[in-house]
Formats: sequence, structure tokens, C-alpha cells
Amino acid sequence: MPEVPDVRAIVEQIEARIKQIEAELARRERLSDELDRLRDALGRLEGAGDVGIPSRAARREQGQGARGAEARTDDRIGAL
Repeated sequence: MPEVPDVRAIVEQIEARIKQIEAELARRERLSDELDRLRDALGRLEGAGDVGIPSRAARREQGQGARGAEARTDDRIGAL
């Protein structure tokens, strides 16, 4: 006959699992808070595009990738 754990062992396993889940929820809450802060910061930075700094989306629309300014410089040099 298979061995059946006693009630105390089951209680300890459940308590350990509850602690694991609580720790994971706390970690996810911290990550969620950090994500919110980063999104807010990004929004403020992209809002700064109104004063002459193009946002990432605006640079994409203009066809400029991460190397957009460098590529334009290279093109001018090649034209010399």
C-alpha cells in the first residue's frame, strides 16, 4: 500500500507553497511598479519631442532608425 503523508506533512507542504506564491506575487508587484515608472518616464521623454527632440515613433516615421543620423553623415561623405 502506498505511503500516505500525515496531516502535519501536508500542512507544511501547503504552507511552503503559500510562501512561494506570496513571494512571487510580491516580486511581480515590484516588477509591475517598475514597469509603470518606466512607462511614465518614457512618456515624459517622448513628450519632450515637442521641444525639438523627436520621439522614437517620429524617427521611425521619418525613416530614421537607430543609425539614421550616422547614415546621413556617411551619405554626405560619400558624395564628396
